[in-house]
Amino acid sequence: MRRVPIRMKLAGALAVPLSALVVVTVLEVRNAAEEASKIQDQTALAEISLGPTSILSAIEWERNAVSVAMLGMEDAFNLPVEDPAEAAAQTNEAIASFRAEVDRQDQDIIDAYAPAFTVLDGLDELRAVEAGTPEADRVISKIDDVSGLFDDYTDIRDQLVEANRRVAVAIDDPLLRQGADLVDLNSTQTDLVAILVRDLLVAQVGGAGDGVNTPQEIALISRNVGHLRSNWATMTAAATGPYVPLLEQLLASEEVQRFPEVVDEAVDTGVVDIPAVTTYAASEDPDKLAYTVFGRQVEDVVLERASDLRAAAEARQRWFLVLALAAVLVATLAAWLVSRSITRPLRSLTREAKEMAERRLPDAVLDILETPLGDDVRMPSIAPVSSTTRDEVADVAVALNTVQDTALDLAVEQAVL
Repeated sequence: MRRVPIRMKLAGALAVPLSALVVVTVLEVRNAAEEASKIQDQTALAEISLGPTSILSAIEWERNAVSVAMLGMEDAFNLPVEDPAEAAAQTNEAIASFRAEVDRQDQDIIDAYAPAFTVLDGLDELRAVEAGTPEADRVISKIDDVSGLFDDYTDIRDQLVEANRRVAVAIDDPLLRQGADLVDLNSTQTDLVAILVRDLLVAQVGGAGDGVNTPQEIALISRNVGHLRSNWATMTAAATGPYVPLLEQLLASEEVQRFPEVVDEAVDTGVVDIPAVTTYAASEDPDKLAYTVFGRQVEDVVLERASDLRAAAEARQRWFLVLALAAVLVATLAAWLVSRSITRPLRSLTREAKEMAERRLPDAVLDILETPLGDDVRMPSIAPVSSTTRDEVADVAVALNTVQDTALDLAVEQAVL
């Protein structure tokens, strides 16, 4: 270590904190990248959880179209899609689109939806049963077959809902999680409305065909309309922030308020007002249905929140990377300047000390000693060792100047003698 230059010693000393700073910076940048990746995963979960909504709607439309067609009641309902074949094509398109989206996700998401896709393959079997039903058999006497087919469609739908809930439960962001929950509850409400319509039709046109009059029918319809109302309370508890005005708008809509009342009237009087049921449960334009409007508004909030989270995470990652690089560069520059402020004066002092020791001082002493006998000894003018600093290097320069002056004084005394 004695022969190691001061510059190398300083570089070694400064390398330790600089290395530590670089390590800490790399770790923090990595943490920022991991945080951004987690946010990307969360937003992907939220967005993928919205995907099945189109499939659920398509299945419900197909289920309703098939049921109404088998009952021969096409004129009594204004359905979004009245032709079962057209409804089936839309369902297949929605499934294919969502399957392609799922295939682009992580393996965990693919595995979560795999059972639902397996069950969705059973739609072809249901369609074969419906297609094989002769036109002459599509009468009220087949109400049990229609109800069973309706339940089969519902079972397939419920498998997708369950898979979607398993994915949504992994969402950590409160606003995204609320949106996923509200979309799920909204889907449950639309399904309950369809089930209640089925129950009321079965009571009115099936069996004795004299309305809601058996204990089983009353209990079933009352339970389902109770679930419809209790879900409103659940949705109200789940909605905060931007979802509150959307939910208030939904619950204030006429169709949402009036449909349960029509169901209550059917239970109380035993008579089903089919025109009223169809008015508040269906529409030629599904985009104007209150539950549909609410679902899309919630989806818009979720997508906007997901976009904001991604943008904020990416911005934080970029800024942190810039700040980290700036910190390392500033620290490196500061270390270089400190090292230079020490080594440069030392190099200058070394050069002047050598100049003094090897040329200036010997020449001056020689001039003094060569003064002829009898002549006055003159003190030569010699430049002092200079220093541009005020630290220890300047002290060394002063000491060297003192040595130089002392040597000259001794030379003068010797010459005089």
